[in-house]
Amino acid sequence: GSLIGLSIPIVNGFCTGNWLWVSYTKGYDQILFIDVFWIVISITGLLILSKMNVKQKKS
Repeated sequence: GSLIGLSIPIVNGFCTGNWLWVSYTKGYDQILFIDVFWIVISITGLLILSKMNVKQKKS
């Protein structure tokens, strides 16, 4: 799920041309918020997964 979440801003950039830096410079705050939200949620999920894998390897 986290990898799909990371792909959402990339697909948005390819389909609409609204990359993170374009959304920021043009003032598209709502699009920027959604893209950053997906990146943060996805990275959080990957960090949790890596912490769970480390704990499983120790036990």
